[in-house]
Parts: sequence; C-alpha cells; structure tokens
Amino acid sequence: MKTLARVAYLAATLSVALVTSACGSSATDFDSPAGEDEDDEAWGEPPLGNIGKADGTWEATLAARKEFAAKFKLPTLTDAEQQEVLARYSNIDVDREAPRDLLEDALLYYDFNWELLENPDYLTLIDFSKHSSKRRLYVVDMQTGELERSVVAHGSGSDPDNDGVPTQFSNVNNSHKSSLGFYVAAETYHGKWGLSLRLDGLSETNSDARPRAIVMHGASYVVDGKAKQGRSWGCPAIPMSSRDALVAKLKAGSLMYAERSAE
Repeated sequence: MKTLARVAYLAATLSVALVTSACGSSATDFDSPAGEDEDDEAWGEPPLGNIGKADGTWEATLAARKEFAAKFKLPTLTDAEQQEVLARYSNIDVDREAPRDLLEDALLYYDFNWELLENPDYLTLIDFSKHSSKRRLYVVDMQTGELERSVVAHGSGSDPDNDGVPTQFSNVNNSHKSSLGFYVAAETYHGKWGLSLRLDGLSETNSDARPRAIVMHGASYVVDGKAKQGRSWGCPAIPMSSRDALVAKLKAGSLMYAERSAE
C-alpha cells in the first residue's frame, strides 16, 4: 500500500506545473501521502512557489527583495573598533548560553547594518555544529539581552546519513540542503505547515533562499526532547508548539545568522 500511495502521490505532483521549492510557499495546504512516515520532510510538499506568477507580482517581489538584500554589507572594522562595538552589547547573553564566535559575528553585522533592520528587537542564531537534538536556535531579545532557545531542523541533503549532524550546505535549488549565512526575516504566509515566515538571504552562501523557498515553519517532526529531529528540505523548521510565538517576534525584518560554531 505504501508503494501504491507513493506512486500515486508522485504522479499527482508531477502533473502540476509549479515552480520547484524547498519546503513550499503558498496559502494552500497539502496532506502527506496516506500511511507515510512523517518523521521528516522526506516527501516535502508539492512546490508552491508560483504565487503571483500569472500577474508578475512574484518576479517583482523577488527583484525588490534582491535589491534590498544587496544593501546589507559585511562589517569593515579594525580590531579596536570591533571591541568598541561589542562593548556596547555587554548586556547580551550574560549567562553565555550562545556560542561566542557566532554571537559576536552576528552582533557586529547587526550593528553595522542596524539602519536597514525593520525589526531590530530580535537577533536569531542557529548553530549547525550541534546535533539536532540540542536547542541550537537562539533568539536574542536585544532590549533585555535574554535568550530563548529552541530545537530546529536542518535539510535532509545536509545530513545524508541522517545521524542528526549537518555536514553539507548549499545555495542550490533542489539540493535539500540548509544554507549558511545571514538572513533577514520578511513576510508571513500560510502553507502546508500553517503560519510560515519567508527569509531573504544576505550572504553569497544563501542568496537564493527566497526563490528556493527556504522559510521558517513549524513541523510535526520537530519536537523538543526528541533524540533526533526530523529533516526538512532545507528550511529551519521549528516545533509547532512554539511556531506562532517565534514567528510573531521575528517577522518583518529581524536578523538571523546560521553558521557552525568553532567552539
């Protein structure tokens, strides 16, 4: 029965002329194939990136977001200037929960591009050096300096052995791999997993995040306390239980940084 369901599902998917995406991006929901395992995004969802294709709004939005992303720049600071900047954020993560190398890089980038951030209240880190069972997503409240931590999934292509640790990263469509670099959170939409948050890549390593439909969404295969989280198609998927609260904080212009800590 699983084989028949799989064939039927693939046939139905191939019959729909839609633009390929990572985890999907539409207001339409799709169910998983009957009887299939939902431990990860092995089946993904039918590509949903064609919203606005008919009237050209998708292309216009993509071009506008690319132009906006190009305004962000890597900091060009001396060592002394870097230390001066970091000193201004001495109230951030006083308990040293987040990896310092990622946090400092993100704070320098945040400060250098502050005027471009429409939502400077939060800064998000994802440490892909850690196993997926760990709370490796850190949301920093830039006003209080406090951190909120969460588990987060990585792409199946980044972890082909499915051992819980991503080792490969890509900016290529259909790679099903996570992408490293800086992101800015954008608008929300409702897709297969309900409320979802579009992301625009700000680095060469993730510049195609939007056309790839790399988005933050909740997923049933991501649950705090699991020995190993399920895998997405490259999206930073988070628990359904915390989805709405996290998206509400991060949407509309907050900064996100995904990297591997050397600590």
